[in-house]
Amino acid sequence: MKMTMGMDMVWNVHDVEDNGTAKVGQKIERIHFTMEGAPTGKIEFDSDSKTEPTDAVGKMMAPMFGAMVGAELTFNMDPRGHISDLTVPEKLTDAMKKVPGGGQAGFGPDQLKQMIKQAGVVLPEGSVSKGNTWSEKIDMQLPVGKMSGTNKMTYEGTVDRGGRQLQEILLKPDLTLKPDPKSPAKVEMKTQDAKGKLFFDNATGKLVETDMDQSMDMTTTFAGQEIAQKIKTKLTMKLSK
Repeated sequence: MKMTMGMDMVWNVHDVEDNGTAKVGQKIERIHFTMEGAPTGKIEFDSDSKTEPTDAVGKMMAPMFGAMVGAELTFNMDPRGHISDLTVPEKLTDAMKKVPGGGQAGFGPDQLKQMIKQAGVVLPEGSVSKGNTWSEKIDMQLPVGKMSGTNKMTYEGTVDRGGRQLQEILLKPDLTLKPDPKSPAKVEMKTQDAKGKLFFDNATGKLVETDMDQSMDMTTTFAGQEIAQKIKTKLTMKLSK
């Protein structure tokens, strides 16, 4: 089953305190989603389209995607990139709760908050030289258990990318999943591997591009049935010109 999701987002800096902490708003302007290989056939959604989904899954997801478009999430970000005090609009929270299984079995407001916190990059405390490393802890509470570990970052120096002199940083997450004994579904993560890189522009202080590849082998046991899953994820984020 192949799923592709794209989002066009705008970041607005509303205020900056004396200590450098910024009040940031993140607004989604467009969502386009496709899923192929499912028993229900090909599923498509595009918030820019004037045609409503006709399939059952599309109709189920459309209200949540529709609520995401135009909604602004706000948070504080310190000079190193740590995110705190993240607020999800009530309109979006309500839409997520109405999706079957959205707030319990998979994706809800709490998961959205944690994903945004984990998706950014945390810069080192001081100056670095090529080969220097630093790490940040990862903690994400999921409906089926707790995902935790570290994200190791290595500075690779200055590189030319599309005619721009950017700072390359290698990413190496190392994650484990501790199942929740109270969850009706028992999920075991047998293997996990992830790596990526990001490109930072020192001249403007902006994150220009992120690329991440992740693979996981998991087993889910629910109602006496065991389902083996091999999940491959590719994440690409680029700053629009």
